[in-house]
Amino acid sequence: MHDAPLAVLTNIRVIGQIRTLQETCRIRYNTNGVSGQECGSRNGMHMMNVYVKISCPITHMAMNLDKIRMALRSPVNSVLDPGKFQPAAVLLIICGEPPHIIMTRKSARMRVHAGEISFPGGKPECKDADLCATALRETREEIGLYVDRQKVIGQLQPVSTLSTRYIILPFVSILEEIPEMTPNIEVSDIECIPLESFLSTLTPDTGHGPYPEMYELWYDGKQVWGASARILKQVYESLVSEVS
Repeated sequence: MHDAPLAVLTNIRVIGQIRTLQETCRIRYNTNGVSGQECGSRNGMHMMNVYVKISCPITHMAMNLDKIRMALRSPVNSVLDPGKFQPAAVLLIICGEPPHIIMTRKSARMRVHAGEISFPGGKPECKDADLCATALRETREEIGLYVDRQKVIGQLQPVSTLSTRYIILPFVSILEEIPEMTPNIEVSDIECIPLESFLSTLTPDTGHGPYPEMYELWYDGKQVWGASARILKQVYESLVSEVS
């Protein structure tokens, strides 16, 4: 082994770790097929990166909107018992061929979740008939996009946030084309992300504390984690189940 610093490679994600007192071995993958290994040291410990090619089932499904619609269609039930959490709702918008998913980067001026990448959505207001109405209203306000309720084809299981104590009910909408959108003051960027390659980056998140059900995804050098990643894991699992 030598003492060179570890290389930083794009599109390489950590999928597992083996640690001893003397050595750390990080096993990584690249869906484009990088393989090999590199050794170095950090903080007096020897390090070895091993790169292996792993087949990702999401990349073999020839994804299109019809398959996504079949995989994610479910009854819409906007009733949610928040318990000790505050209720919230988000809208997953999947659109275009090949399919893309719409996400937003929160403004740096936001009091909570500043700069994070998430889905359009937020807390209910008195004028909202239910949580589905909340998700649709927040989408109009945040990205200037009107989505008809008839375009909501289903919902996912609620997920909670660890720091702000929200429980979020995600709704799903399918649009044939990528729409025109305009961010409001709460949003710094609207991200239109190719869905298949995005989901193929899903891995456990070991960088945000020892919490269960922590995942991360990457695109264009940007990390998506937390509640948004847990929502996307449900999308991944539904699509893989449809394929199998």
